[in-house]
Amino acid sequence: MIWLGPGLTVPEELTEKLSGYRARGSFQGDDASTFRLEREGRPTLYLQRRADPDEQQPLAVERFVLHRLTGRGLPTARPEQYVRFEDTEYLLLSALPGRNLVESIDEGFAPQAAVEVVAAAIARIHATAPTWPEDINAVPFRIELARSRVRAGQVDPDGFPPRFEGLTPERAFREFERRWSEPQARVFVHGDLCLPNVLVADGALSGLVDWSRAGYGDAYQDLALAVRSLGRNLGPGDWRRRLAEACGIPELDDDQLELWMLFDALF
Repeated sequence: MIWLGPGLTVPEELTEKLSGYRARGSFQGDDASTFRLEREGRPTLYLQRRADPDEQQPLAVERFVLHRLTGRGLPTARPEQYVRFEDTEYLLLSALPGRNLVESIDEGFAPQAAVEVVAAAIARIHATAPTWPEDINAVPFRIELARSRVRAGQVDPDGFPPRFEGLTPERAFREFERRWSEPQARVFVHGDLCLPNVLVADGALSGLVDWSRAGYGDAYQDLALAVRSLGRNLGPGDWRRRLAEACGIPELDDDQLELWMLFDALF
């Protein structure tokens, strides 16, 4: 292992690319830590690190997604190198311009402008059609993953949307299975489209990050998490209506929004 700064040592397989780099900042996401790496005269890089004792390999999936999206017009990072060492994954990425929408709003970016950036992101993602293996993040596959999480006692019911509050994880999962059906038309989805994963520079969309849940599915998977994130990060407001207008959708289905918010809470 080599030392890159406080709290960060990396496998020797990364030595060649990271020689002379030092960690200059980090932040902790729900599942992974991300480190900003700098070296004088060299491009800034980002390193994601995630413990993966169950060998689900989400960072390996993200690397796969980013390779498939190369050249398709989406503002995504370039995967530089992936390493799995013992029970931990490491994914080295190129830097993207801009700041995420949460940071941008804190610095004065207008809430309505944030809605429009999110709508632009959704439109561009859903218009993308990469070739894709059926088993990578397909909804039936993720349903089985959710089932295993419920059986293992890994689901926190405090995250359930209002309509499903008070349900046990087992009952909530059964409700999702009962209500879910394949959409008439599947689209490519991000899978975790929240404001921290959307970057903006000079007032426009400049980057999309955290692609480990991407795949083909229901457009409401992204719409639901976007509506929820707008409310969490911007406070009370009619975000459902405002996002629908920005997306050119006459009206969003509340039942579908809450269903996909519930599904996300199972993870």
